[in-house]
Amino acid sequence: MSAPKTSIDSASIDRLVQQFAYMLKAYHEECEKDPLSREAEFWRGNITGLRYTIGAILGQGVRSEFLNRLRQVTGLGIPHAGQMDAQGRPMGWDSDADF
Repeated sequence: MSAPKTSIDSASIDRLVQQFAYMLKAYHEECEKDPLSREAEFWRGNITGLRYTIGAILGQGVRSEFLNRLRQVTGLGIPHAGQMDAQGRPMGWDSDADF
């Protein structure tokens, strides 16, 4: 098995950002309604899966670049990937999360 690819062209990252901006926007829309809802958690899980998948396939550097562009394009923060407490507050540290 080969090592993850550590570089990707800017146009490919831009396409990924455009495709996955929808998920981040949907997450934030659901959080505005009810941050503890099943729908908000559904979108948070999808975003988390995307983060780990991009890191595993393309490498951590590409993941960081992808998340930064996603933030710039949407103006939205990246949610915490770990466990949440009963009030919806993150438990533990997530260096890629914005809140």
